[in-house]
Amino acid sequence: MLNIGIDISSLVYQRGVSRYTTNLIRELAVAAATDTSAFNLHLLGYSRRQFSLLQEYAESIEQKNTTQHLFKYPPKVMDMLWNRLHIVPAELFTGALDVFHSWDIQPPLKKAKLVTTIHDLAMLKFPQTAHPDILAMHKNSWKWMKKQNASIIAVSEATKNDIVELLNIEQEKITVIREALPIETQFHIQKEESLAIQKKYGISKPYILFVVTLEPRKNLKRLLQAYEILKSRKTDLQLVIAGSDGWEQISPKTDIIRAEKPSSHDLAALFSGAEVLAYPSLYEGFGLPILEAFWYGVPVVTSDVSSLPEVGGAAAVYVDPHEADAIADGIQTAVKKKKELIQKGKKQLKKFSWKTAAQQTLDVYRKAYFMESGKREKQNK
Repeated sequence: MLNIGIDISSLVYQRGVSRYTTNLIRELAVAAATDTSAFNLHLLGYSRRQFSLLQEYAESIEQKNTTQHLFKYPPKVMDMLWNRLHIVPAELFTGALDVFHSWDIQPPLKKAKLVTTIHDLAMLKFPQTAHPDILAMHKNSWKWMKKQNASIIAVSEATKNDIVELLNIEQEKITVIREALPIETQFHIQKEESLAIQKKYGISKPYILFVVTLEPRKNLKRLLQAYEILKSRKTDLQLVIAGSDGWEQISPKTDIIRAEKPSSHDLAALFSGAEVLAYPSLYEGFGLPILEAFWYGVPVVTSDVSSLPEVGGAAAVYVDPHEADAIADGIQTAVKKKKELIQKGKKQLKKFSWKTAAQQTLDVYRKAYFMESGKREKQNK
């Protein structure tokens, strides 16, 4: 029976990586409870300020063969112990392990094989958008990941290619396992609910939805240029920008609606009422808003770069994100082909499953463990 440790600390940030963590572990815990002879899960979490969130999550997935190990340690302390000094093996917190699955911080391990997931390498492609301390933390993480000969999970082929190119890691060590639509984003919104939320934010016309944390690689500048082009063509649409400010801010305008930090329910209602999702990002490791749009029956306009065509498949309109005219044209095309794109989006969404992702992740664990066991047997002969 395999003993598998997983770092769940990232879930307290309640962002994309958090949703990946919660949805993947939920499926792994179900698998562990179903086949009690296959493996044990050891969930390791640490946070001082958000410790109650860790406890709440741990309680929500109590299953057979799943054990929680939660500690009130600040992330900075763990970064110091693991990423900088690289001392105190993870097994001291969890007990003996065969595999340990990490994200941003790589612990030393006694005997366990390291598996880590990389969502994107935006910090290397767009270093000007990264806080120096966070970039330094990731660089230490990648250094230890390579030294420990980790088995790596990439969430898209585009991310895998970036890992090979930017981190100089052999592609044989990388397995692509795609994410799916998080359960936390799957609301069933009635038309009346959507209209009420639109009224709340001052939306009075059909609208283009743009969902992001504002930063340069999300390409807000060109989307705003495209919106001006659409207005010059007498296209009667509002632009709704939903998300956090991040590195960029916009000046309020009467025809641009700012929905800052909407709740999950509000965001779902904004999705369900949108005429089109505009997602002309310059780079994404995956692109979950595309799947959210498919779920809510909204046509998608997105970029023909990085992972976005992998996610959108044949169900999206693709544009050159560097050309405002192309973005404007794409939005008009998506509106015209709305019914067709919605049907294609529903079909495309079925290709992504957390159950499948969990089974593929288990395959990575087993492969990593048995490869390591084989090496030890050879060394002992």
